[in-house]
Amino acid sequence: PPSPPSPRSPSDKPAAWLFVFNLPPAAMKPTVNPAEASARHLLGGGCTTIGRAPAAASALIVIDRPGVSRTHCTFAVTPAGVFWVRDEDSKGGTSLYTGESGWKPLLAKHWYVAHSGSFVGISDTLALLQTDSV
Repeated sequence: PPSPPSPRSPSDKPAAWLFVFNLPPAAMKPTVNPAEASARHLLGGGCTTIGRAPAAASALIVIDRPGVSRTHCTFAVTPAGVFWVRDEDSKGGTSLYTGESGWKPLLAKHWYVAHSGSFVGISDTLALLQTDSV
């Protein structure tokens, strides 16, 4: 299995973003664009954890939706702009859109590589990973 990605320093380029939409993953369409996102989050250096409740001390980005676990998933970005994602044993699951194969559920506590432009299902919430270089 791959080792966790190395942290980014603040000076590394390109900037990496997580765009969150008020849509379920099944509603994903190729025309979804970042301008339609309900929230935009900069993914900083190291690992960024996504969760439902601000009380979850490890949740750096909060998505306040019923299907999102308190500590749901983690994202990391390499200096080259490659994304890594893993499910944190969430109740609703995390999935990665793989094109023709559709949505791939992620096994808990395993890192998966994703690229700029990849769609991620965070339980009942659609998200898009993107770098400024795209």
